[in-house]
Amino acid sequence: MKILRLLPLMMALAIPSLALTSCDDDDDSDMPDVTISLSYGEGAVAVDHQVYVVKGNDLTVTGVYVRANRPGKTATLGPVTYTFNGVVVGYNPVAPFGITLPTASLEPGQYVLTLSMTVAEVHCELAQGIASVPVNVVDSESDIPSNPDNDGDNTHEVKISLQ
Repeated sequence: MKILRLLPLMMALAIPSLALTSCDDDDDSDMPDVTISLSYGEGAVAVDHQVYVVKGNDLTVTGVYVRANRPGKTATLGPVTYTFNGVVVGYNPVAPFGITLPTASLEPGQYVLTLSMTVAEVHCELAQGIASVPVNVVDSESDIPSNPDNDGDNTHEVKISLQ
């Protein structure tokens, strides 16, 4: 008889343990497989996965674009949050997710522009993507290295970390 009284209590204690279990299969095949690229406005030059801008010119990201790497799949991005050297400087929820950053008050040197965004690909889990781009503020255009791959398109791919 005592066992019957304890049965509801034991069942009630078992319920929280079910809520604490997870089903992570450690299979990355459900994560998006995408390539992210950035395009820049006048005044910014992309060279070797870095961006150069002359002090006083604005750094304008005209677009953030995504391409699915798997055949037959499509991908899209969610809102993009921009940080510059760890400080949030902007948020754009509207494609193509551009932003303009003034450089007049910056000293010449290297900075880091970080983009955080939601990445979605068909039949994959949603992922949070983070991409970092080195930004070099220089005194004059002569300080910008030549780009042998420059085809006139001011766009480059960036490495992205998905979580």
